[in-house]
Amino acid sequence: MSATADGKGYWLIDQSGAVTSFGDAAPIDGGEPLPASDLSLPIVSGAIAPGGSGAWFTDVAGRVFHVGDAPFFGSRAAFGGGPFVSIAAIPSGRGYWLANAAGEVWAYAGASAGSTPHGLSGTAVGMIPAQNRFGYWLATSNGTVIEGGDATARASGVSLGDLSAIVGIAAAPAIQPTPLPAGAVGYDINWPQCAGGGSSQPGALPGPPTDPDGSIAYSIAVVGVDGWAVDDNNPCLAAEATWAQKAVYPKGYGSGAPPYDLYMFLNSPASNSTIDQTGPGGTCAELSGSPWENCLAYNYGYNSALEAVNYASSQGAHSKVWWLDVENDECAKGMWNDAAQGEWWSCDLWLNAKTIQGAIDGLRSLGVTPGIYCTSVQWAGITGSYVPTGGAPLIWIAGAIWTSPPYPQSYGFVGPGANTKYCTDSQYWFAGGRPVMLQETPGGGNNYAYDPDVAC
Repeated sequence: MSATADGKGYWLIDQSGAVTSFGDAAPIDGGEPLPASDLSLPIVSGAIAPGGSGAWFTDVAGRVFHVGDAPFFGSRAAFGGGPFVSIAAIPSGRGYWLANAAGEVWAYAGASAGSTPHGLSGTAVGMIPAQNRFGYWLATSNGTVIEGGDATARASGVSLGDLSAIVGIAAAPAIQPTPLPAGAVGYDINWPQCAGGGSSQPGALPGPPTDPDGSIAYSIAVVGVDGWAVDDNNPCLAAEATWAQKAVYPKGYGSGAPPYDLYMFLNSPASNSTIDQTGPGGTCAELSGSPWENCLAYNYGYNSALEAVNYASSQGAHSKVWWLDVENDECAKGMWNDAAQGEWWSCDLWLNAKTIQGAIDGLRSLGVTPGIYCTSVQWAGITGSYVPTGGAPLIWIAGAIWTSPPYPQSYGFVGPGANTKYCTDSQYWFAGGRPVMLQETPGGGNNYAYDPDVAC
């Protein structure tokens, strides 16, 4: 059994390899069993690929089967070591582990090297990945849970005693935003909506009754905490957070105010950056060459996220969901950004990916759910279509079609159904995630002062 990321659905896998979907879990490969001619032994374990678009299975002999877009990385069938009890995929979907009843673990593709637990109590029955490719938890038949790699101990080595046989282990879904119904609308704002340069007071903000542009009641409210670089903070963040707290659920959906989100701009470090010298990526001055570059890129992203959250907290702004604004794929040669030329990212796509991964990890270290604002085209141009580790992020797609609503009816735009494709067609998605929101960015001379957003 495997749960969807938002906790609103799950998949059941049976011994024939058939996958049945419930709730918002997407059907996988039609849900049909594997061909009988392929199966000589029953399936004992399965894992769902990121996004729910594929699955892996293993039998007791360690043969690995794959359906949908889950790629094959190898199996143990020709090498022995069974009986096998579990297959677990790393969050990015670019590798998996196989575990046998003795607790031996074999790693494939991007998964970190496996290990054999010492003093295994009971028979291994199942495993789940930690939120990266470097660790996992292994459960035994008597309820002992053992961490592998860098997975953090939760109840490590503690037996639950004389129970009926434990048969598996499962993880709770990550923190997710409170869901809004598809089509709910709102706005995102930042320093351009302040009253003036450096003012702590807001200018005219969207929403009735004062907005001269005729915006409508909003359920989505997203507030930016900074400008285009570290330390370029939004001076009226506190006032705009107050505006965000006035969001209302759509009629008939719920009571109270839905939670608002925060976002921060992200870019490559500059040659004179200072926050990139030390951090989880290491002490960069002790390194040289590529390790030095990777260290600076990762630390910059990680520490930028911590600085943004600290500034927001100082202004009384708090959110469980933080978006990373990743845009502008006009790149600067080398490893630094060139802000003077409007080139906010390096042309080194791997270093860009390291910076973004650092920011994601920084947010997660604070118990925050990360999301990414971008387009599939710009994401490819900035990162080379990188899939972050640690689980699929939320995604917010920019550049959607202008519709009414959320634009005023007087603008004469098409109906909101025109944007359904962005929410349902994976060609518009990126970073291994699925969209929860679209931005209908103003443009084309329509003279609209705000960025409207629509929930998928």
